[in-house]
Amino acid sequence: MRILIVDDDLTWITPLSRLLRNKHTLLASNRGEDALKMFDMGRFDLVVTDVVMPRMSGLDVLRDLRGRHDAA
Repeated sequence: MRILIVDDDLTWITPLSRLLRNKHTLLASNRGEDALKMFDMGRFDLVVTDVVMPRMSGLDVLRDLRGRHDAA
């Protein structure tokens, strides 16, 4: 399973990555804009995102991803 984690707080990304990395392929980003670029480079089975982030919220990220999926 390929998982994309998006959170501006590394104190959440690091332990979650450690927990999941042995069984799954993980990519992580601390910015919504960068996460969208990562998403464009490959398919993900799951996206886990923080809701409150500067510049682009997790809800903005999910709306953008949904729009991309609906357009495909």
